[in-house]
Amino acid sequence: MENYSVPRQDSNHSFPLRNSTMVVPKETLIAWAAVMLILCLFGVIFNAILIGVIAASRRLRQGTGVLILNLIITCFLMCGIHYPLHTLLVMGRNFWALSPEQSCIAAHYLLNVTNFTYNWADASLGINRVIATIFPGYYHAWTSRRVGWITIVLCWGISAGTNLPFCFGRWNGWYSVSNLGQCGMTIRGSSAVWVMSANTYVPYGIVTFATVVVVGKLLLRWLGQTVGQAAQQALLFRRRLNLAKTLLLSFLFSLLCSIPLPIVSGFYPWAYGMVPSLSLWFRVLMVSQSVFSPVIFFAYNEDYRNGFLQKFRKTRVDASRSAARSGILELKQRTSHRPSGSTV
Repeated sequence: MENYSVPRQDSNHSFPLRNSTMVVPKETLIAWAAVMLILCLFGVIFNAILIGVIAASRRLRQGTGVLILNLIITCFLMCGIHYPLHTLLVMGRNFWALSPEQSCIAAHYLLNVTNFTYNWADASLGINRVIATIFPGYYHAWTSRRVGWITIVLCWGISAGTNLPFCFGRWNGWYSVSNLGQCGMTIRGSSAVWVMSANTYVPYGIVTFATVVVVGKLLLRWLGQTVGQAAQQALLFRRRLNLAKTLLLSFLFSLLCSIPLPIVSGFYPWAYGMVPSLSLWFRVLMVSQSVFSPVIFFAYNEDYRNGFLQKFRKTRVDASRSAARSGILELKQRTSHRPSGSTV
């Protein structure tokens, strides 16, 4: 999740560093761009691996799997498209005298939509876990393919629909660009604040509520079981608890990456004057959320690790078979071209 409580330098604009006297050294810009692009590269690799593992397994795609796949796809898009584009716009503004004003309308709209879709996807996973834990009788109906696709469409639809008016300067907000070339939001009224806050804090609240309910219910159910029941339900309990723990850790890591921006902007705005590149490094924190989310899923979910190992072993076996076929074919070709009277 990414928090979009934007820094406010004055009452009209949502950017720090609008004072042209605040110059970020070229060396700092190059170092920042290198860090961003390297993180994006690793993010593409990590997310692509997890997408491949889930997509290759029918069992992992069932139930919660399709919702997790939607979540990871948003991370892949952030690392593969949005943040590299954001980096190029900043570098273009500072090194190639490009003016990204018009580009920011499309670029930041799509970035916002993807980010907020991640928030709602995380919230949909929380709701899914609540239903599985509190209302298990309805779980299969709520995890059908139809409901999964409806949920995905709603996540993207809410994000795209609520941000579209900003492309036309409606709802007291519009997309604009800072002196550094960073695309962002200009907010001049409560309507825009409500939209941005709803797409951020409502999913936060849903995930927090779901985490408390699911962990509490699972622990109470575990404590209330007899020894025999505990033995029978141990595997199911462990898998549900591991998934709940994975979602909780992913949520906490998202907060860790996104919360410094509103804290500094709200309580320490003078920090932007002392460190002109601070707004750039906040982007590094934000992209880190998309880079390391799949790592958390791999670290705390045995199913994904096993799926990756199976896929890796299958790739090695296929490569070995291919090499063996090539060797046999080459041997046959050598034999067929050998003179008939020759001896070995």
